[in-house]
Order: sequence, then structure tokens, then C-alpha cells
Amino acid sequence: MNRIYISDCCPVCQGRFEILKSQKDGRYYVVCDECDTVFLTPEDMFNNVNWLTYEESREIGFCDSATIEEINAIGWGKYVEDYRALVRERMREFAEKQAENRAAAQAETYAKSHTENAAEIITFRPAHHTTISSAV
Repeated sequence: MNRIYISDCCPVCQGRFEILKSQKDGRYYVVCDECDTVFLTPEDMFNNVNWLTYEESREIGFCDSATIEEINAIGWGKYVEDYRALVRERMREFAEKQAENRAAAQAETYAKSHTENAAEIITFRPAHHTTISSAV
């Protein structure tokens, strides 16, 4: 099953948050995929409040990744869409920056090669001697 993320800003470890469903009680939780920090709702996560303690989070038991249908049914689909839009925007910005970097590197390479070629042409051009004769 695919993991469905809603944020990548864990205040503890900078991990990503996904929505999980407890096998024990059937409730949904927002859980960091790196350090297992647990919030009860996306609002709690975004406001950085109401973290579950280690003991409380262990009482949840094993969790499964929630499906997009389950996430939409509990009204948290907006967070998934917002995160996906954010990721798309970051990817677009990254691609634009990469294109700019490639274009700048190509322009630099072009300018350098043409400057070197011009220097070679100027350096190795045979000298033209003109003889001026005057009639006496």
C-alpha cells in the first residue's frame, strides 16, 4: 500500500507525516515516518500542539497506512491535496532552477570555448607585411 503524506516538517526530526489507521481502535492518527511522533489531527500537527507522549503513542498499537478513500471520508483529504500541490510546486521550481543552471553552464562553456578560439586565431594568424615603395 502506498503511503500518503500530508507534510514534511516534523518538529523533532524533519521527517514526513502520514495518516495511519490504528488496528487496535480504528482511529486515524498523523504519524512521522521517521521518529514516530504522533498527533491526533492534522490541525494539531500544523499548530505543533497535542503531541502524544511516548507511552500514549505505544497504546495505539500497530497501524496501517490509510487509503485516500478513508482519508477523504474523515475529511482530511484537503491536507493531502495541499501537500501534493506543495510538492508539485517544489518540483517545478527545482526543474526551473536546474534548467537555469544548465543554460548558464552551457553559456559559460560556449563563451569560454569561443574566447579561447578567438585568442588562438589572433595569436596564430600570420603577420601581414605590407611593403610601401615610393617612387624616386
